[in-house]
Amino acid sequence: MNPTDSALDEALRPLAGVNLYRANIFRISGLPTSATAAQVNSRRREATMLAKLGTAAPPPRAGELPLPSPPDEEALRAAFEALRDPVTRFVHEVLWLWGGEKAAAHDEAIRAHCTALEEERPGEPRSPAELERLDQLWRQALKAWASVLYAARTWDRPRQRVREIDDPRLTIGTLRRLEARLPLHVVTTLVELAARTAELDSEDAADRYLELLDDSPFGEDLVEKAVLAVSRTAEERVFAACTAAENMVVSSSESGLTAARTLIDRATPQLRVVSALLGPDNPATSAVHDAVAAGINQCAVAYWNAKDQPPGVVALLREAQDLARESTTSAQISRNLNTCGSEFVLVQVLDLCKAKDVDGAADRLRAWRERTTDPELDAHLGTLLDDPFALRGPIQSAPFTGNVFGIGVTAVGQRARAADGSYIATYCFTIIFLLIPMAAYHRDARYVYAKVPLSRFARWWRVAMLVLLPTLFALVFLSGTAALWVGALAGITAGVALLARQKVLSDWVAERSAMEEV
Repeated sequence: MNPTDSALDEALRPLAGVNLYRANIFRISGLPTSATAAQVNSRRREATMLAKLGTAAPPPRAGELPLPSPPDEEALRAAFEALRDPVTRFVHEVLWLWGGEKAAAHDEAIRAHCTALEEERPGEPRSPAELERLDQLWRQALKAWASVLYAARTWDRPRQRVREIDDPRLTIGTLRRLEARLPLHVVTTLVELAARTAELDSEDAADRYLELLDDSPFGEDLVEKAVLAVSRTAEERVFAACTAAENMVVSSSESGLTAARTLIDRATPQLRVVSALLGPDNPATSAVHDAVAAGINQCAVAYWNAKDQPPGVVALLREAQDLARESTTSAQISRNLNTCGSEFVLVQVLDLCKAKDVDGAADRLRAWRERTTDPELDAHLGTLLDDPFALRGPIQSAPFTGNVFGIGVTAVGQRARAADGSYIATYCFTIIFLLIPMAAYHRDARYVYAKVPLSRFARWWRVAMLVLLPTLFALVFLSGTAALWVGALAGITAGVALLARQKVLSDWVAERSAMEEV
């Protein structure tokens, strides 16, 4: 790239998007494009003095397009400074009002385009009638600009200005390159509005601008080139956000949660931009979504490992899974989600397991499963509850078995027999022929390994026996009436106890749900 190209790039860079005319040095300074050096110096002194006095600039002359708000002292200083550069001045001249009958078409294109730009407010709700009026403005502006840019006579004045400025930094070559680039620059203005709208609002709202370009006189190839250029900027921002998140989590795994949330906040608007401009099925759209999904996954797993199963990670992994497009990315996240999800569920009842209250742990997980509407959480809970060996309480010695005159403790049954020959035995308190389940243990013929939850049948049988047993004793040793009273009292006591337990379980589930949303 030669120096003239660099100078042209530098001159065009500030004139992008909604700043195409707001950053124009002639609009800021209030000078005509034909201003002489003496006029520039006079206006500079006047503007500087007014700015220092805090006085508003004089109103624009008839026919000019005023800025939405008066320029500040710094903007004025920068505008007058830019007027010293011949390439910058030339570019800003071409993109502002020339005046005179011969420039009527050019100036009308500027006015129409500037008016449409100024009336656009991305992210702000507009009525259908307002949108239709704006669309009509855009159609007029795009038609006018296309007519002007592709008309040979348009460039007669700029060519004359190159000769008048007479500076080696500004050549006819500069003019030709500007002539070649301006159609793309004008089209890109509307594409950048689409991108900004996608950032602030939605992909659907951004479609409006692309449809206007599709219906404009500008060629399809030119529009596609502008779309790809703006989309590439959004893609680069996504990858930069991913790199920043990766660097943060490599530096400190404990910052993984913050890194992931920052990545989501920075990347999500840009993902909408890429999807709006290229379409949801474009390979580039899939690539940026996968990059963010992989980044969130990396941050979440690092934080999980650093913090020992903290809350919030499962929710992050779900967000990552929703973003993932490629099957390999989705599969990797699913594996981590299954691992973290199951471990997250298990850690919620780990204190009870360590205290050997594995039945209480199972109660909590069953209650959680009954109340959750999250299919993934339901699956994780089901994995633990369906595995009879998953919830385990430590033991120091084998549980007691034995009886005296038919009263004691005995091991009953061998359910859930595993491939290694181990099984679950239910230990029951026995009163002659009556069995009251007390606990269940994972064991084999020689060793007892851990305490595990009772089966649901054993638990209900225990409740039934605790109601039935005192009733039978009352019937045998007292009377039928006493048995009825004792049975009723035992039943009421059991019912109250069950209701109290349900309240405790409901409160616990509510706490878990709130914690997972953090």
